[in-house]
Amino acid sequence: MEEAMIFAQRLLKKIQVDSLANAVRMTIRAPGADAKVDKESMRELIGMLGFQSTRERDMEIQVLNPDTPESLIMVMDNELALYKGTSVQDVAMRKNPVVREMVKIRNIRKILSDKDVVISRRQDSVDIITNMILADVDLSFDKKDMEEIRDLSAKALNNLDIKGIQDSVAMFSELLEFSDHPFAKTKPMLAAKGIMDRTDPKKPLFGPCLLFDRSDARLLFLEKPMDLSVKDNRELFEAIVNGDRLADQSGPQVFDTLTAMTLNRFGLDQGGRADLKNKNP
Repeated sequence: MEEAMIFAQRLLKKIQVDSLANAVRMTIRAPGADAKVDKESMRELIGMLGFQSTRERDMEIQVLNPDTPESLIMVMDNELALYKGTSVQDVAMRKNPVVREMVKIRNIRKILSDKDVVISRRQDSVDIITNMILADVDLSFDKKDMEEIRDLSAKALNNLDIKGIQDSVAMFSELLEFSDHPFAKTKPMLAAKGIMDRTDPKKPLFGPCLLFDRSDARLLFLEKPMDLSVKDNRELFEAIVNGDRLADQSGPQVFDTLTAMTLNRFGLDQGGRADLKNKNP
């Protein structure tokens, strides 16, 4: 039981890290753009590594392992530049020099070019931080892990533990590479996850589909893909969401199905281990 819980926690950590990283990536714009990067999400990410916040020359600067060869420094602005092999004072001088510093040849070179100390910016910085956080996270699992997660999910559903059910939906969606159903955007209390197939752009297929309505803790599963271009299918989907039509499966049985799908996808029915860090099956 403990081993399965540990895997579930590690999987949820990956999901959290990916979510925060994506939130930051979505706000990154080209140099000079007015949009502001999502600093709050970035702070959460670097906080997982132990970065400490300080202020220098009215700038927020985050530092990891200060005064060591492995020190990393990030200036919290829209560039998200990541510095290595230098100090907070040097970074502050490069970013916001005063007049007396700009008359020195050595400082002028530093101010004009930071290629000697900047290892990444923007998207690349987010990727480096994300990889550092997940580097030591074991994401391997086996059949027993999945069966335990199934049992924990069923228990959360039985106890009407909304947070626990949401975590279960997130974990299975991660394992099965489910994406959001377009309809879910109009229903803030609804999580609708499944497989999107756009092989034919004129006939996008969505399904199988996992549904969880937080308003009444309903857990549903639709087994067959639906052609979203067909009005009758869209109306049927909405009727199922509203409770006017029955889904193919509901309740704890859904977690049995999701577990079987996961075992089949990773070839774990007969034993062995899979690792999310390896190439997807």
